[in-house]
Amino acid sequence: MLNTTARIAILPGDGIGPEVTAAAARVLTVLGDLHRMNFDLTEAPVGGTAIDQLGEPLPSESLSICEQADAILFGAVGGPKWDHLQIADRPEYALIDLRKELECYVNLRFVRAYPELMDVIPIKEQYLEGGVDIVIVRELLEDIYYGTPKQRTQQGNVITAVDTAFYTSPAVERVTDVACRLAKERRGVVTVVTKPNVLETSRLFLDVARRRIEAHESVEFRQEIIDAAVLKLILTPRDFDVILTTNQFGDILGDELGVFAGSLGLVASAALSNKGIHLYEPVHGSAPDIAGRDIANPIGMLNCVSLMLRYSLEAPEVAVSLDEAIQRTLASGWRTKDISSAGSNGVSTTRFTDLVIEQLETE
Repeated sequence: MLNTTARIAILPGDGIGPEVTAAAARVLTVLGDLHRMNFDLTEAPVGGTAIDQLGEPLPSESLSICEQADAILFGAVGGPKWDHLQIADRPEYALIDLRKELECYVNLRFVRAYPELMDVIPIKEQYLEGGVDIVIVRELLEDIYYGTPKQRTQQGNVITAVDTAFYTSPAVERVTDVACRLAKERRGVVTVVTKPNVLETSRLFLDVARRRIEAHESVEFRQEIIDAAVLKLILTPRDFDVILTTNQFGDILGDELGVFAGSLGLVASAALSNKGIHLYEPVHGSAPDIAGRDIANPIGMLNCVSLMLRYSLEAPEVAVSLDEAIQRTLASGWRTKDISSAGSNGVSTTRFTDLVIEQLETE
C-alpha cells in the first residue's frame, strides 16, 4: 500500500452512523500521514438518510461509488422515523441489498474480552477464565433473509405471514472453507451451530459443513444445536474458537456475544465479497436514542478500520498499530459512557478519538 491510493467508500447512514464514520475518517487521515498511505475517502448516502434525500435506501449513485471502491466503511441504518415503511422499503434493506449486489457471501465477527474492561463486562469472572476470543463465520447471502416468497395474506380474521428459508450446498462449502482457513490460523476448531433436529436447511448446512471440515487436515469438527450453544457460549466461552453458522443464527449469536466485549459498541464485522470489495460495519446499529449527542463509542468502527487494513489493504502492521493505540487508550482509563463503570461518566466520541490519535502519534 505504500505510495498508492486506496479508494474508501464511507456510508455514514443514520443515527450514530455519521458520528462513528467521522471518527474513522479522522483516524484514517492520521494513519495515512504516519505510514505513507493515501486514502481517497468518498461519502455516499444510504438508509433512512438516502430515503429522505433521494427516495430510496440504496440509491444507484451510492451503489456505484461502492462498486468503484477498494473497501467500504458502513455506519448504521434505521430508526423509528422510517418504521412505518414496508419492509423492503425500509433503511435496513440498504445493507441487505448492498451485500447482495457486491456478493458479500460471508460475515466475520470477531469477539474478544478486553482485559482493560473486565470491570464492565456483565458476566461473572469465573466464566471468563481462559479468556474469550471467538470468531463467528456467518453465511450472508442465503437463508430466510433472501428466500422468496415473503408475503402476508388474510382470510377473514386470520392473517398469515410467510418467510422462506433456503440453502444451497455451494454456499455452505465456501463459507466452511473460510472458517477452516481461520481455524488453521487460530486453535484449529470449527463448531457448526444449527438446528438440524427441526430445520431441513440446518440439516443440509450441517451435512455439507461436516464433510468439508473433515476434508481439511488439522481442523477439528464440532457441532452444537443453537439452543444449547447460546447457553454454553455464556458459561464456557473458552471452549469455542471459530463458530460456523447460518445467516439468521449468526445475526443473533453475534449480538449475544457482544456482552463479552462489554458493549456492542466495540464489536466490528467484515463482510467479504466475491468481487473483492469488502464491507466493514460495526454491529451496534443506529442507536437513535443517543444520536447527535457525541457519546457513541467509536471503537467498533475503529476496529472496522483495523479489519479493513488487514483484509482489503494488506497492511497488517498498520492494523496492529491501531489496535495497540486503542488498547493503550483503554488501559489509561479512558472510556465512553457505554463502558464506564458508573454508567454516567465517560468522554465524548470526539474526545475518545482524539485520545486514540494521540496514542498513534506518540507510539
